[in-house]
Amino acid sequence: MSKRMSWGLGVLIVLVIAGISYMFAVQHAEIQRLKKDAAVAEKLLEDSNKHQNQEPDVGNKPPGPAQAGFEWEWHGDHWCEVPVAQSDAPHQTPESEKIVFTPARKLNFPDKTPEKFPTEAELQEMDPEELLHLSRLYTKASNELRKTDPDPDAGTRLYNATIPILHKIIDAKLDRAAAISAEQTREHRKEFPVPWSRPATEELPAMRIDTKPPKKASNEGGKQ
Repeated sequence: MSKRMSWGLGVLIVLVIAGISYMFAVQHAEIQRLKKDAAVAEKLLEDSNKHQNQEPDVGNKPPGPAQAGFEWEWHGDHWCEVPVAQSDAPHQTPESEKIVFTPARKLNFPDKTPEKFPTEAELQEMDPEELLHLSRLYTKASNELRKTDPDPDAGTRLYNATIPILHKIIDAKLDRAAAISAEQTREHRKEFPVPWSRPATEELPAMRIDTKPPKKASNEGGKQ
């Protein structure tokens, strides 16, 4: 019994040693192969760098002028068009091309009526929104006077002295703005007439409408 166990233990030790030796041999072979591949790749890289750094021969010139925004570059054994490198310096916009933004005037919407009614010049400088707000304030103040002032006509006098003037200026400003807008629209239509057309279908014929005013018919033939 002990003899069989000794033989089995000896065989097991031999198998373990053989397995470990085989693993070391395989790893060593793999390491040697990787070193060889790395040496070959390094050699190819060096040859490629040397080849690329070589200048073209004197007679070897680009095939022709490069396209706009491109330039010819020597790539070791051939010419290649590459984009022109952009300058890192920031683009300087000429003073004449700079757009100057004028900040809009801040509208004034007070919480109560001013101590003194604005003059005609001051009212003309206000926007319609400011004038409407001022009209609401004076309307509210007039209603409060009718309720609190001993003089029953105090509110009416304040209303008549302020609201008609404000509404007159508001209407004039709105009419002026509408006239300017209408004139701009007419000029735009004269410069850019936009015809409207519809293709023919089985149910409806083709139709075209032009924004240009039609020409007046001639009266040479006289009235019929």
